[in-house]
Amino acid sequence: MAPPTTLPTVLLVPGAWHQPVHYSKLISSLERLGFPTAATKLDSVGSLDPKNVTLARDIEYIREQALKPLLDEGRDVILLMHSFGGIEGSGAAKGLSKAEREVEGKKGGVVGMIWLAGLIMKEGDIWQDKSPVAKDPRLQVDEEAGVVYITDPRSIFYHGVSERDANSAVTLLLPMAVGARTTPSPAQAWADKVFEGRLGYIRCGSDKMLAPALQDRHMESTGLPWEVRTVEEGGHSAFYTHPGEIAKYVLDLTKTFTSSV
Repeated sequence: MAPPTTLPTVLLVPGAWHQPVHYSKLISSLERLGFPTAATKLDSVGSLDPKNVTLARDIEYIREQALKPLLDEGRDVILLMHSFGGIEGSGAAKGLSKAEREVEGKKGGVVGMIWLAGLIMKEGDIWQDKSPVAKDPRLQVDEEAGVVYITDPRSIFYHGVSERDANSAVTLLLPMAVGARTTPSPAQAWADKVFEGRLGYIRCGSDKMLAPALQDRHMESTGLPWEVRTVEEGGHSAFYTHPGEIAKYVLDLTKTFTSSV
């Protein structure tokens, strides 16, 4: 299958506690393959107002501050969403597919969504209630401050990552607002028919946080077909150890998504 003549922009949505800078190696690998890239922060991560953060507000931030500005430039966008970012990015894409925007006479739109060891929730789901990861004792809640910390981030996030990269990554982590994990999910774009055939999942085969079986369970819970690729030796932070392999899978999935656009 020949690649599209112009690649869509990849908008990277980080996981919980993480910032765009954590994904620098992956972003560089994507750009070497010809992808324009952008990355968003999560409003819940490092928030100055954590007690008032909800998942819906977090999603609206991505939609208004990161995704819609790209679409307003007429760009086609692939969402690449890591871990908790899978919930946020899919929520932000609701109603913004290329097909829906074309009906409105608008250029640009979301042409595909890719989860990287990502979480998938249904409308109304609450992460705290649904995810086994939420009960991990290494997640420590400060109710007074309204934030959640990771007490041993190296063991939970950075299995297989070099000591140098892991040490650097830990210093860049920020507290996450409790409300993002305890409030219900708005409607999710993955459930919309316009994204049929445009859902991709990059599994991390050595993930110690979100085990491969759990990754599979997330996909199976949707009842939908997925385009799946696997980074066999990749842990939860495979964007540090296998950025080139992930980027190639993103390109492969993009060709699949855009072949009929």
